[in-house]
Amino acid sequence: MNGSDSASRVVTLRQFCSAKGGVGKSTLAVATAKLLARRGKSTVFLLDTDHTGTSLADGLNLRAPRVATTSGGAIDFSQPADGWWSRRETEQLRLSRDRDSTEESESRPQPPLFLADFLLGDETARRPGHVQSYFWRLGDDEHHDGVHYLPASPLQLDLQLALRWLDQSKVANWTRRLTWLIDTIVRNVAGDIDIVVDSSPGRFGLAVEVLRLQHHLTNLNEYVGLPPNFPRWSATTTGDGRTVKWRTHPMVVTSADRNDLWSVLDWWVSVRQELPQLHLVANRVGQTDRPLAVQARERLAQLDMPASPTISVIPLIPSLSAIFSKTYDLAKFDELRAIDHLLEGKS
Repeated sequence: MNGSDSASRVVTLRQFCSAKGGVGKSTLAVATAKLLARRGKSTVFLLDTDHTGTSLADGLNLRAPRVATTSGGAIDFSQPADGWWSRRETEQLRLSRDRDSTEESESRPQPPLFLADFLLGDETARRPGHVQSYFWRLGDDEHHDGVHYLPASPLQLDLQLALRWLDQSKVANWTRRLTWLIDTIVRNVAGDIDIVVDSSPGRFGLAVEVLRLQHHLTNLNEYVGLPPNFPRWSATTTGDGRTVKWRTHPMVVTSADRNDLWSVLDWWVSVRQELPQLHLVANRVGQTDRPLAVQARERLAQLDMPASPTISVIPLIPSLSAIFSKTYDLAKFDELRAIDHLLEGKS
């Protein structure tokens, strides 16, 4: 796969955040990625950055890439994968990896490959050179949904590492390595690209750092790249002469519950100057729920805020597994037309 030299090339970074879990953030992220892939206008990647013990590898029957390994059984990041393991093989590998010690995982991760493996260890050694083959697949070789998944790890040893990162304030390292992963995608995939990020809940950590990355991309000046040790991106290039237009579409998801809504509104108030394009999405809203616009105005009045954000309202949608039935089948997507407008974010 070669980079594109087209001046009209667009790379869109879409992020789904939430102040707390259980609001359907992952469901919307997956639905958005699937609908984008169904349109067929871009190559779609879904990065699962939720390091809280949940994983899209659990919510969907994903198949891990058949990555190359060293003589010691560790993942060889310098070599391309040569296909995908079956779902049964993927689960067997995962159970085997979960028995490893935390120290071994950090120094030499074993298959299957998760997003965390790109955020640990030697940054240069783990910067993928064959990015597409490192992504998981939903469906068999002939029939799949077209989305390239990279799930977070639900394994206990990786959760322990994530807590260690938080304790050592290494969030900037996560962001830098995640940015290099995005850079590798952009350099190796031709044409337009949509990158969907499913963030961990909470107003801290990697979720907020990716929002700051989106703010940086939104405000790029010509020939001004990212800070030191980040890719040399500018407003129109990837740092190697290839032209690109960056678009960002950050979304924070709430439910109709007042505790969820108020927390999200407080978040919007705190970041509205830095990230004015932050889009508020109310998910799983029933017909009997009190109009959210009224609740929002009342809460913002308490905060002495005259302005109120526009809130997109999504009707009651089943859980992740209920929507997709753990298959690649898109037949049920006809019921999800309400999320189509989420695809048209403006930076």
